[in-house]
Amino acid sequence: MLVLTALVELMYGFVLPPLMIVAGTLYILPAFGYVPLVYRLYRAERQRAVLAATLGGILVSTLASLLLISPLGTSGALLGAASAQWALWIVYWRLATQESGVRSQESEDQSRPDASRH
Repeated sequence: MLVLTALVELMYGFVLPPLMIVAGTLYILPAFGYVPLVYRLYRAERQRAVLAATLGGILVSTLASLLLISPLGTSGALLGAASAQWALWIVYWRLATQESGVRSQESEDQSRPDASRH
C-alpha cells in the first residue's frame, strides 16, 4: 500500500488517503473472479439470472454508498461500490456452482442405464 501511495504521489503529484487506496483495491479485485463466472452463466443461457444479480448489485451499491458517503466521503463511495462488487462475486459464484451441479446431475442421469428397459 505504501508503494501505491508513493507511486501515485510521484506520478500525479497528489496524495491519496490510505483508506481510498484500500477501498479502490477492494472495488477492483472481485471483477477478476466473477467475469469468468458471468461468461459461464451466459454460455449456460442464464442471462436473466445475471441481469437480476446485476440489478441487485446496483441496489447494494446505491444503499451502501448512501450510508457511507456522509461519514467517509469519497472513500465511503468506493467502499459502498466495493461491497456491491463482493456481493456480486458471491452471487455469481453460487449461480455458477448451481449450474455446474445441475449439469453434472444431468450427465449422471444420461450415463445410467434405463431400469425400465430390463
